[in-house]
Amino acid sequence: MIDGDTFVDADGRKIRLLAIDTPEKGEPYYEEAKDELKRIIDDRRLRFEFGSESNDRYGRLLAFVFADDSIFVNARLLEEGLGRAYFFEENMLESPYADRLCQSQKVALHAGRKIWSLEKPRAETRYFGNPHTLRFHRPSCNSVERSDTTSLLRSTNRDYFLEQCYSPCRNCKP
Repeated sequence: MIDGDTFVDADGRKIRLLAIDTPEKGEPYYEEAKDELKRIIDDRRLRFEFGSESNDRYGRLLAFVFADDSIFVNARLLEEGLGRAYFFEENMLESPYADRLCQSQKVALHAGRKIWSLEKPRAETRYFGNPHTLRFHRPSCNSVERSDTTSLLRSTNRDYFLEQCYSPCRNCKP
């Protein structure tokens, strides 16, 4: 097991769970996500469905993973609150699994499970969402300042964007 969203399969291939992001080493729930992924996939027959791009820039295979055909691993981690949806417009909006993953995140978000139980970042009076990148930002973020703001969505509530499965910007951390 590499972390909560990446593992090495029986053939020695590095598999990265597509469309989710789990906590990084040193972040809350990192170990729990890693342990849960191991628990779900160990000693089970795995089936992979690849997105439009089969490899990421690190050479990992990007996949939706099913354990024993009955467990959608990517969604299970989101339902448990051990990750968040991490969509890329070009390979996810047309996916047959996009709605399921978004619903799984909503379940955990509304239940306040694991990562969703953590203290929220400092609130802003408004947030901007970019429908092309599926990321949302603080008003002072460089990504907002460089954008044509007429194409951005606005909300006074960060949960609005989380419920739409937008991911928080990794720079401004809304």
